[in-house]
Amino acid sequence: MNQFYIENDLVSPDYDTLIDLTYDGNKDYVIGYYGRSGTGIKNRVKVFFYNIEYNCYILNQQLSDLPNPTLYIKKKKITGFYIGNGGGGGRLLEWLNNKWTTTKEFEVDNDGDTTKWKISYPLKNKIEIKVRPYRMIPPEDILESDIKM
Repeated sequence: MNQFYIENDLVSPDYDTLIDLTYDGNKDYVIGYYGRSGTGIKNRVKVFFYNIEYNCYILNQQLSDLPNPTLYIKKKKITGFYIGNGGGGGRLLEWLNNKWTTTKEFEVDNDGDTTKWKISYPLKNKIEIKVRPYRMIPPEDILESDIKM
């Protein structure tokens, strides 16, 4: 927590918790806070994986960069997104081969009633387009999330 305060002097944490994000039986450390700028929902986290070899927590940049994360620990998946007034994107990560792997991504640009949501599946090299109204939270069929307006 002290490191968080040093690096984020204008942001205060909303919560902190211990949760096993690496499925190794050790609790990892998560600090939740609200971002400073942008037009969309700005829930953020800093994630520190517990390193048993060094008996300390080490910042995990991959999960710390994930905006508006929803952790589905039992399902071994995490979603995150950021959508502002002009556009945004998000992704689904799944726990595969003992690491968090991006299995789905989306991009959206605000284009009125005919907004196109571009969804890609990096492991399958597949892309699909869905036409949905523009929203600050992705539609459920594009990305599952527990984030509410």
